[in-house]
Amino acid sequence: MGGFIILTGIMNSKKDVKISIILMLLVIYFFSVETCLATDGDILYVGGVGSGNYTTIQDGIDHAEQGDTIYVFKGTYHEHIRLHKKINLVGEDKLYTILDYNGSNDTVYVTADGCTFSGFTICNNNNTSYSGINVQSDNNKITNNVIANNSGWGFYLYYSANCTLANNTFIRDSINIVGNLPSWNTHTIKNNTVNGGEIDYYKNIDNQTISGDLGQIILANCTNFTIKNTSISNADQAIVLGFSSNSSVINNSLSNNTFGIRLQYASENIITGNTIENNNYGIYVTHSFNNDISENNIYSNNVFGCWICCSSNGNTIYLNNFTSNKASAYDAINNQWYQNGKGNHWSDYEGLDEDNNGIGDTPYNILPDGRNQDLYPVVYLKDDNKENKTYGFEISLSICAAFIVILWKKKLR
Repeated sequence: MGGFIILTGIMNSKKDVKISIILMLLVIYFFSVETCLATDGDILYVGGVGSGNYTTIQDGIDHAEQGDTIYVFKGTYHEHIRLHKKINLVGEDKLYTILDYNGSNDTVYVTADGCTFSGFTICNNNNTSYSGINVQSDNNKITNNVIANNSGWGFYLYYSANCTLANNTFIRDSINIVGNLPSWNTHTIKNNTVNGGEIDYYKNIDNQTISGDLGQIILANCTNFTIKNTSISNADQAIVLGFSSNSSVINNSLSNNTFGIRLQYASENIITGNTIENNNYGIYVTHSFNNDISENNIYSNNVFGCWICCSSNGNTIYLNNFTSNKASAYDAINNQWYQNGKGNHWSDYEGLDEDNNGIGDTPYNILPDGRNQDLYPVVYLKDDNKENKTYGFEISLSICAAFIVILWKKKLR
């Protein structure tokens, strides 16, 4: 670099000055690249034109040592990769360094602690049993990626702690967290989006209100939150409460997600007034207790309107409108599907209301085996009740009577 500075100093012509500036910029560029890739270990290369470069990413990973950096040149790579040692995996350009894998595995599977994964597009894994990125280890950094159109989970954090997810762009994908409390409330999740909407991740805080159009909402070990008037669509999971309690989810519009609302280890929350449509599961409840689920419009969901399992009990579900779901509800535990003599409206209810009191004469059986029942299935909804029908009928009679009187008077003339 010193010789280069001396050389530029003795150049007098404009042409020489231009050449010197170009050379200096090139030196600065390559110096910056090497600085970005600075590591305690070696740098290995995948793709590109170098004679010693690896042709597949997994070959580079398998030949790397702990702490090495693998730099992947632009291109489309059709492979499943496993980060089974602590390395830095860096793509040249996140829009053009593409992992397009469609097989019987996750596209990226991280089992080692302390990895860095940055600069890729992970897309088009059409196997619903697998994920774009599956992390099952701790202290990893997943940054500056595009995660798009994976049929399973876009990003799956499974019993992992202290991971950083930052500056990632999700398209028709989002984040799924599973595990114990540290698996939920130890991460740094910031500056990520789903379909252009922000991912709001809150951990270990209380007394907040969330509203507006967002990409995904995740509460981890939070209390006294209010989530209201949001609209979320085309995510893996729209609103998620994990290890969170005494919160309200009110008047939200959730559509075309895998899960509209998911509760895991969540207790004493209120879910009311939401429109939940065209998801796979409208409301999905596991390991959760004493939640109040009422007055939601739950319709046209592709698997179940409401699914309750895995030791969840003491939940009360009533005055909801279950309409045109592939299956209305599933409850294999012990929950109550009515309150104060009123249950839910079920579009697939086949019973009668012979006494015309608006409540079905026979219970509605909840899948899988009818051990749980809605004892008071609601036959008429608020906007479709007997009184409204009678009122309309009386108006029709009045109109008809007036018309007959007019004709009779004309005939007398």
